[in-house]
Amino acid sequence: PIEDVASGASVTVKRLSGTKNTIGRIARLVNWLDREWSWEHPQEQEAFVQYVLQAGNALLPGTEGPRSHSAPSDPRSLDEAFLQRKPTEEEPMTVFTDIPTVAEGLEKNKKFKIVDESSDNINIIATLEHVKNFLNLPANLFVLQYPFESAIITKDLFLPTVRKFCSKKISLPISTTSSSSSSSSSSSSSSRSQEVVTKTVMPEWFLEGYDLTTEVHFFAEAFQRVKKERVSRIQKVSTSDDDQEEQDPLWVVKPARWSSCRSIVVTSSLVHIIRLLERIESEWVVQRYVERPLLLFPPTIEDAPALAKPSVKCDLRVYVFLKQAFPLEAYLYHDFYVRVGRSSYSRDADSFVGDVYGHTHLTSFWTDEDRDEEGRPHHAITDSVFFDQLKRIFPEKKDVIERIIRAKIHASLSELFRGTGQQLGSWPLSRAYYGVDLIFSLPFDDEDHSNENSSVSVEELSDEIAEVSTEEIAENSDKNKASSFPFAPRVLEINFCPDLRSALAFSPSIVADLFDTLFDRPEALANKLVRL
Repeated sequence: PIEDVASGASVTVKRLSGTKNTIGRIARLVNWLDREWSWEHPQEQEAFVQYVLQAGNALLPGTEGPRSHSAPSDPRSLDEAFLQRKPTEEEPMTVFTDIPTVAEGLEKNKKFKIVDESSDNINIIATLEHVKNFLNLPANLFVLQYPFESAIITKDLFLPTVRKFCSKKISLPISTTSSSSSSSSSSSSSSRSQEVVTKTVMPEWFLEGYDLTTEVHFFAEAFQRVKKERVSRIQKVSTSDDDQEEQDPLWVVKPARWSSCRSIVVTSSLVHIIRLLERIESEWVVQRYVERPLLLFPPTIEDAPALAKPSVKCDLRVYVFLKQAFPLEAYLYHDFYVRVGRSSYSRDADSFVGDVYGHTHLTSFWTDEDRDEEGRPHHAITDSVFFDQLKRIFPEKKDVIERIIRAKIHASLSELFRGTGQQLGSWPLSRAYYGVDLIFSLPFDDEDHSNENSSVSVEELSDEIAEVSTEEIAENSDKNKASSFPFAPRVLEINFCPDLRSALAFSPSIVADLFDTLFDRPEALANKLVRL
């Protein structure tokens, strides 16, 4: 109590202290309010939009924002001869780095020479520290960072950046019926007409998500929408309340500005997610959880027998080398590796408890002790092993499965970086490399997709895909090939200066290839790169 009370007096409780934003406050009171959310009140909406636009020029869900954009650019006078310089073994470019894997990977590349920080001749800086002011750097110094890359590498800014630059407007015709009556004949007639509405559509690879600091009210509305659609769908095939409860949609909550798999929460409880906001000095984002992921064989099974069933969750770590953000010149590295879960994937309640939770749902749940002597994670596999497994899981697609997967990854990342590259802008002295985490999954229940009867069952899915023969697929275009495979890539996050220990263990030349791509001739690596 904050003041004395008399016997029989009324006592009120302030459930949410310190929150002044009216809309956010109401949404966070879902613990004690029972209502459906729809933020269509113009004054409330406009006030909140202006608040966020001033904070970060973001485009909020369901709102219109400016589509025109002037990409930022470097205002300094730059040395064209330096920009066009190519390293040679006789005249190598000097590199200062505080990243051990970069120094290790460049040891055998004679076109680049590692120097220490005290050197007065540094051509390239590769550092884990974020540069605060690029304009204070020398005009003849390359940096493996972009001034505005926080827009894609921090989870809370990634969401509005993708909404702003990667969304599309489509026009949908809606049929309406109007009735007219005639008093003389006592008869009525109806006529049908069409109206056109404009809808904002997000790319398939984008996981619906919200910044819980500024968009909690939009999330509350989305949560109820998704749950209602899920319940409606399940009611068509089941009348059991238990089945409906077990199938509540899952959401994943992550720290917005830092990474730690132990801080990730997966839950179907709106109250649980809202209560996370009460943690002091914590910023969170929430995204749809991929409930029907592509499953693989456990990596500990050597030459898994034909009867073994794929059972563990997986995600892909792919690498993008960014030479120029706008206009885009970026390359997708051919080699990637796949992280897999330790325990069979399940949505049972027991799978969300203790280490079982991490081993089941978080593929990055490992430590240095989980690596072999050469640095390879025990619970990761190369892309070649990954494709060998897919050929076993989908035998009717064995001749085209690798092309389908690579084509889908390329299409998704091309769309991602061509859109978000506008936010990064034109900085001739900036280069970058990013680790992009992807997961392949079947469509969500509420998504528009052609395969309404898709199931996570591998056996049913294999039969379903087998309806299209390999010969028929080979005759179609790459686009039709990709569309015949129901799993689609979803972008989980983009990582700044990703740790290359695992990548070097699987692909020893990746660092040398990275620097050759960014500072020499990428066309010389045509067998290892695909331009986005």
